Amino acid sequence: MSKRIKIVLIIACLLINVTSVNTDYIVSAASGQWIQDAATGRWWYRYSNGSYPYNQWEKIDGYHYHFDSDGWMQTGWLKVGSYWYYLDTRGMDRPEGARIASDWLFLGSESYHFDSSGRMQTGWHYLYYEEYEDENREMLWHFFDSSGAWQTDSDLPGSSQGHNTIGNNLFRGAGNVKYYVESSDPNATKVIAGFNGWLNKSPYVSISRVFTLSQANVKVSTNQASNDTYIALTEFYQDEFFGYDFNPEYGDWFSATIRINPSVILDPYIMPHEIGHALGLSHQFTHSDSIMNQLNPNVNRTSPTSKDLSNITYMYH
Repeated sequence: MSKRIKIVLIIACLLINVTSVNTDYIVSAASGQWIQDAATGRWWYRYSNGSYPYNQWEKIDGYHYHFDSDGWMQTGWLKVGSYWYYLDTRGMDRPEGARIASDWLFLGSESYHFDSSGRMQTGWHYLYYEEYEDENREMLWHFFDSSGAWQTDSDLPGSSQGHNTIGNNLFRGAGNVKYYVESSDPNATKVIAGFNGWLNKSPYVSISRVFTLSQANVKVSTNQASNDTYIALTEFYQDEFFGYDFNPEYGDWFSATIRINPSVILDPYIMPHEIGHALGLSHQFTHSDSIMNQLNPNVNRTSPTSKDLSNITYMYH
């Protein structure tokens, strides 16, 4: 056998050995190919011209991916500049490695939300909450702390620290609440019980009943149409004389009126709940331990809980 023939046979054997080794997994895409390294299981992307993205974002088949300095696709938490992103690790709602955007992430016991650019959100944001049942799925204000973890929801944006208040605004009469309800009012007993539920609960709230309207800064009224859809509601005023009501998101208030629908029977929690509004508390939809819970309230609760009082302390301390 000539030397040339021997060399050809050796080369043929080498080729056979190479093809018997596990090769990289290749998936075609619109502008190139996804390639999974057989040894590590990691992915990289090869453009049609043979080059590859590295240290950058790349949009592939409608999803954004990020590649490290060596060109490997990244997953999980990623900080780029001053913003945090999350690159899917499960491949369920989107491909593995795809950037989450305009969506919630439920990770362990924490919940996060990302804007349309994929940036993790902090502070108050007006969003749907996916875990609610369909009939309760509505836009609400949600607060995320500095780590991005969800803390609470509300129908109004609360304090800058995430408390369920009406913005950072206050009831100027909280330290000397003087309420008025007519003794002949059919709900007078329940109204009085509601205010008594707040008595001596906070050093920042003092409550007493007055028997002359001109002395009051909180008025309870049943002058509301019986066909109104509200059971009770609270109105806020920028003066001490129950003048024109205004939106308390725009500033402090000096008096309030709690209106009760005369055609309904008041559950025990309703008056303490409305008094909470008059003091500056907003709703808490997912905290069952709050008198301000509106979605699933404890109808027999008659006084604020530690959750509510911590919000009051934040506001008035």
